Amino acid sequence: NTRNVLLFLSVKDQYKETFPSMLSSTMITGTKQEAKDYVLSLTTEAIGKPVDHDINSYELKLPSFYDEKLFKRAQKFFNANIFAMFAGKMIGLISVLAIPSILNILDYTKESGTSLKAYRRYLATIFHTVTWYKEELKPGSMSWKSLSAVRKRHIISSKFAEKGQSGFISQKDMAFTQFGFLG
Repeated sequence: NTRNVLLFLSVKDQYKETFPSMLSSTMITGTKQEAKDYVLSLTTEAIGKPVDHDINSYELKLPSFYDEKLFKRAQKFFNANIFAMFAGKMIGLISVLAIPSILNILDYTKESGTSLKAYRRYLATIFHTVTWYKEELKPGSMSWKSLSAVRKRHIISSKFAEKGQSGFISQKDMAFTQFGFLG
């Protein structure tokens, strides 16, 4: 359901009148209000809100709407459909590269400037996502450490690009990227 919501983010202006009612009636049925509000904030506040700026000032914690049972169910789904999931990730990656603000950051950081660099970067991303799908999500776990490392890397890249006046990584860009890699 969240995947469908994110698809609408890029065309939300065309759906201004019906978007909220669509969210409440069909797309997020059964989720907690806090999760719904968070997803809706991606259409407004997230566009101008950068990822965290200070590597040391944040505490990685699960959101209050985290559901361990649902998370484990998603992990089982991933393992049962691994080929399709990776095909989807490849399509998601290609789609994310079509978003100018994301492409500007990737270009500026030079992390994907050659075939070899892009291969290494996206292979590392795949390893991270596989860890998230295979390991438990608790403080101190491999997936927890992986999430922390990825978050720090995005903070560093965002600050670097912002200093070079190439923009910053916004929460909206992160949502699209997460959609591309995680669904």
